[in-house]
Amino acid sequence: MADMMRISIPSTFIMIAAAVLFRPLCVPGNETALIRVHAQKEAGAVNNLVFGTNFIGYDPATYEDRHDDFRGYCDYGAGVWDPGHARPSSEAMELARAAGVSVIRFPGGCGAHRYDWKAAIGAGRTRFLFGIDEFLRTCRETGAVPVYTVSYFKGNESDAADLVEYLNGRDDGTNPNAGVDWAAVRSANGHPEPYGVSYFEIGNEDWHGDHRKVGSVSPESYGRRYLAYWSAMKSVDPSIQIGAILCDPLWDSRMMNIIRGKIDFGIMHMYPDAGENGKKIRLMPADMIFEKTLERVGPVYETLLKNTSKLLKEKAGRAVPLAVTEFNAGFIQEEPVPYRHSLGAALVNAELLRMLLQAGSKVIMANYWQFLNSYWGAAYETGDYMARDHAVPARYVKRPNYLVYELYRDHFGSELVEAEVLPVTSQLSVNASKTGDGNSIYLIVANKDMHMPMDCVIEFDDTAVMDDARAWILNAPSVDATNELISDAVRIEPRPLAGSEGLFRFRFEPHSLTAVEFIRKEL
Repeated sequence: MADMMRISIPSTFIMIAAAVLFRPLCVPGNETALIRVHAQKEAGAVNNLVFGTNFIGYDPATYEDRHDDFRGYCDYGAGVWDPGHARPSSEAMELARAAGVSVIRFPGGCGAHRYDWKAAIGAGRTRFLFGIDEFLRTCRETGAVPVYTVSYFKGNESDAADLVEYLNGRDDGTNPNAGVDWAAVRSANGHPEPYGVSYFEIGNEDWHGDHRKVGSVSPESYGRRYLAYWSAMKSVDPSIQIGAILCDPLWDSRMMNIIRGKIDFGIMHMYPDAGENGKKIRLMPADMIFEKTLERVGPVYETLLKNTSKLLKEKAGRAVPLAVTEFNAGFIQEEPVPYRHSLGAALVNAELLRMLLQAGSKVIMANYWQFLNSYWGAAYETGDYMARDHAVPARYVKRPNYLVYELYRDHFGSELVEAEVLPVTSQLSVNASKTGDGNSIYLIVANKDMHMPMDCVIEFDDTAVMDDARAWILNAPSVDATNELISDAVRIEPRPLAGSEGLFRFRFEPHSLTAVEFIRKEL
């Protein structure tokens, strides 16, 4: 979608309009914005499965010309697994828990294209030491729900059905897919009880081929193969949820004409950028890049969610939920800094999370791409994770994108509530929630203005009298700041709020994300 047209309005008109707007609010002083929280208007439960991520476990040689580093992914899970001791990295598991990671996708993006799951189980492996059982152990360690990406290009529907039997079949001799008793194999590999994996997606962005022999996949070809997988996998375990990949409206429509109602969820990926080509991006200042990117998140992706849900409902004959199994800021350059690891990217991802958390988004889960180390990691280990002595604790640098998760983990409630920003032209966006007992109310507020702070009054409806407040600000001196060279250049700092009796004042810094917690007054 093109950027919204800018309309020039005389300043005197703006002043008059602002005066008319704020006069009924009885707000003292000359504040430029107001956040009004309707704590009694619940907007639905907070869907914690939106706080997901990706662990990678594939061999890069399956789709990249990087044969020398396969061990880092398929043996170490990019740092979440310790193959020397056959156990998860305890520090990495704590890092995931501290971020509130709720759902984990595996084995990862395009690395799933030719992933052979049967080579990633059992004793005697010399490769894929971070395999199926190891991945599921990390899910148990973190309390996260697993999502498995089934290869579209490697194997066939019978192999996919075998996988379901291995994961979910009971070791009682029933062997629903005939041939090898995969439930018995799993039991012999050390896990007698079924894993009970619920979510499977068929392929990953397969319309663009496998980066090797297949240049592209038509929606009709995908649809027919998907149906074969659907039938075979559901015959083993009818309770599983199977997702189909989506691309663009035309591709999606043609694919849905084939599969119709045989879909449990649609799969989307989101990588917002400034809407400009790479050459122009390199010439743009960082504040303009992120200003334009943040402008596009709502108009482009909220519209995309709405239109995609409408198309799926029309084709399937019922409402079909969506899963955003990859999202991140869509920047892949290194100079002048890797923008994907910057404060600006964190603001973009925070806006995506705000949008995905809304009940109207129809999103059942979302997975940040991806968790640790590698090109996109939300955090990175300062040493070589393949060479370190696990008797010595690892040191991690939390990138700005990780800190967004930390803010939500520590300062957000279980029930969404309604909140509004006035005037609507403000650069502030707000996500509001409360605890189940209503004694604490939380706001996550982004100031998307790259240069100007926003003085703001925060008020509550008269049924929720709040008496104490605290704030935590994620920010840095500039929007392109990273933690790559200075590990805490982008950080979270606590701040006090002024006010009481349900009326507070706060100055939201430029290019910042702020979590605010309000405590109900004891009556």
